[in-house]
Amino acid sequence: MIHRIFNNPLRDWFTLIFMSILLVVHQTVSMKTELADGLLVVVVVIGLFPLLKNAIFDGLLRKRILPELVVAIFLIGLLFYGELLTASIITIFICLGSFLNLNFSWK
Repeated sequence: MIHRIFNNPLRDWFTLIFMSILLVVHQTVSMKTELADGLLVVVVVIGLFPLLKNAIFDGLLRKRILPELVVAIFLIGLLFYGELLTASIITIFICLGSFLNLNFSWK
């Protein structure tokens, strides 16, 4: 089975579990707003890295804009708009979808 995020099943599972733990900690532990928002930003950045990496490099090779780049720009827009929880949940679902071998272009 080819894992689409990091091409290594151990790193894929670690990424998904780590992102989920940070999201659960954000929801269950009471902490300052800045720290809680920082946890969500970390979740989104971890999830955006493979998406942006593949979208930019594949887009440059094909010389066109890929749908993954549009999704990444949308998630970055959510970050700037302040919808951190929404962006973090979407990135977790994108990582989970890559495990289910849905038709994402995460290579």
